Amino acid sequence: MRTLMLFVSFVLITAIVHGQKLNKPIYLNAAKKESKKKDAVYYRVISQSSDSLYDCRDFWLSGELESFGRLRSIEPRIREGEYTWYHKNGNVKQIMTFQDNEIKGLVQNFDGDGRFIFESHSDLDSIDNREELINAIDQFGKFFQKKFKIPDNSAENGVEGTGMAVFCIYPSGSVEYCEILWPLDDEIDKEIIRIIKSYDKWPVPVSRGKSVYLMMSFPVIVQIEERVIFR
Repeated sequence: MRTLMLFVSFVLITAIVHGQKLNKPIYLNAAKKESKKKDAVYYRVISQSSDSLYDCRDFWLSGELESFGRLRSIEPRIREGEYTWYHKNGNVKQIMTFQDNEIKGLVQNFDGDGRFIFESHSDLDSIDNREELINAIDQFGKFFQKKFKIPDNSAENGVEGTGMAVFCIYPSGSVEYCEILWPLDDEIDKEIIRIIKSYDKWPVPVSRGKSVYLMMSFPVIVQIEERVIFR
């Protein structure tokens, strides 16, 4: 009986939390963390879909759509299916597909005029030199852990949590595109991007004998006492 009561209570609390989030603007700061309206750069509206998923729309404070996708869970936020980001002028910026919050398949990228720039792989299984890249990922992790330092302001503010960057290894072996998918705060996010772009030892990704673009996701767990854990 006690187990049943605890389960019912959990479901009730979850339903209340979800109800508080639905169909109401959730204000977000520049790092896309919940904030007061006066500190907001974006706002988010989540609505119940017809198939047990949630529609999630982020807008700039001025009203333009910044992203649209679907969630399997609100807390924690788990993306599922196609997710689209937009330039402020309304043109598509990027399209990704998620499965249980992980990027799957090809990632499409577009410029400010909506013109297709490039399509990148997101799955190492489609890459010919997979083992070489796996070794490079390990070396990059060591490089990142050596170089990363939590900015003083972030440490003083007690910023902790899991961030996620996505970046693209170009056919030249360089990293020219990098964006924070799960922000922590402005200073930490900038430091993550700086270190990722400074690493110059990536092998050229090859698929079916041709050099290709490869999109990578990079989770970082920041803890003040232990500094940083690369996962």
